[in-house]
Amino acid sequence: DPKVQAFMHYYVSSALECQIDKQGRILLPPILREYAKLEDTVMLTGAGKKFQVWNHAAWQDVFDRSEAAIFADPTSFFGDIKI
Repeated sequence: DPKVQAFMHYYVSSALECQIDKQGRILLPPILREYAKLEDTVMLTGAGKKFQVWNHAAWQDVFDRSEAAIFADPTSFFGDIKI
């Protein structure tokens, strides 16, 4: 939907330019690393056509809660979503 895309690009994206070093690594600015509490170990996760970078402990919490919600009642869970 073009309206959703326009909204996401303007209001939600908060885009910041990142550098790529000589080894091909994306260097996240300190403000993003601090906001996401990124430390020694991070999780790079798939999100459809995007990817996300998570603090390891925060991702584990989100993953565990998601897993519990799915397996508590899989039929009901998957019956309510469209993927």
